[in-house]
Amino acid sequence: MVISPLTNESQVSLLDEIPTSRLIADWNNAFSIDITDELKGCSKIELYRCDKTGLKFFMPSTIAGSDKLYVQLQKLDWYYMPWKWEHVIALTSMRKGERILEVGCGIGDFVEAVRSKGFAIEGIELNPAAIAAAQGKKLPVSETTLFDLANQEGEAFDVICSFQVLEHVPDPGVFIKGCISLLKHGGKLILCVPDNDGFLRYQYNILDMPPHHMTQWSLETFRAMEKMFPLRLCRVACEPLASYHVDAYINTYCSRFSDTGNPLRLLLNRYTAPFIRFLFMKGMRHLFRGQSLYIEYTKT
Repeated sequence: MVISPLTNESQVSLLDEIPTSRLIADWNNAFSIDITDELKGCSKIELYRCDKTGLKFFMPSTIAGSDKLYVQLQKLDWYYMPWKWEHVIALTSMRKGERILEVGCGIGDFVEAVRSKGFAIEGIELNPAAIAAAQGKKLPVSETTLFDLANQEGEAFDVICSFQVLEHVPDPGVFIKGCISLLKHGGKLILCVPDNDGFLRYQYNILDMPPHHMTQWSLETFRAMEKMFPLRLCRVACEPLASYHVDAYINTYCSRFSDTGNPLRLLLNRYTAPFIRFLFMKGMRHLFRGQSLYIEYTKT
């Protein structure tokens, strides 16, 4: 029986099945990374939707990426971006004197930047290569799980943030409970994930599937979580379309409009795409929904 990793209930719907042979070939072609061992002999992966929350999740959950996979991805110069859109938003919700934790801090870029501004922040991470890089910069980053830290610290943090991490976690309900256990009453939980309500939902994107991403998130799911956890949703923001996502955005909608026979194909197609790209790069892209969704809760 398949159960939702957020509700632990069986009210789920099967959306898609993808052969792992296709994923293995596509990862080799795109990144020269062999994910055969990561998939543990599975012949296919399945995408489900939680009927209660709208969360989309992949099965089996056992094929979430290993440390070895992330060590290989870290070698790609674009994988750990030093500064992101959501970092700017999150900083406006932090105050000096607060104790801040970043969960899944990578090589510590956000930790380093926030500390340079006089904030008290520390990070935890599970990728050993990323930890070594962060500690090499003398940053307070440790190889500690949420629950080990909760046993040591209790409700010790004013702010917990996690950027582009939740979608990698096969047990998001457990992850959220771990964050809550570390937060003070009234503390803030800040999350940022790829936005499945945006252009990503129309893409075949191997990074948005196992063994890399295990779940796909939308605002519907985050609203549903208010009824499941002692959390109040207090802030939502959608990333404007970034310059480095313009080509992916245009290609996605060109393909979608063509495939569905949508009348909008007259406005966006392979002939008009260069002109649309020019307009986007001149600033029009800021009017369109980009890749990430920023969520901020208060612990009640």
